[in-house]
Amino acid sequence: MCSNIIINDEYGFFEVSFTGGDVQMDEKQQNRRKYLSEIAKQLSWLTQLGLSLITPILLCILGCVFLCNKFGVGEWIFIPGFILGLGASFMTGYKFFLSESAKSKKDKDKRKAGYNRHT
Repeated sequence: MCSNIIINDEYGFFEVSFTGGDVQMDEKQQNRRKYLSEIAKQLSWLTQLGLSLITPILLCILGCVFLCNKFGVGEWIFIPGFILGLGASFMTGYKFFLSESAKSKKDKDKRKAGYNRHT
């Protein structure tokens, strides 16, 4: 059983053939899919990093607002709260950097040496 579907996307028309459940794509379509997949991966990485860095600062500032409103603590509490939030953000960023560099090293080690490529 073979069926063809013609899809119009923002890059133009392309045809996908289904034969026995397998999708046949030409090299240009495969490269485009890899490129879009890499963009989505990098965008999710950037979003995760941004949220990981801003969340500790916001939580510490909200904690300071709670302390000022509930217990009447002076506004000086925002200074150590902000410093603690920055410290937590730096630690989160550092741990994120270490995990990503370990993944990068693991991916680099996984690649096989080819002709004229020994390292």
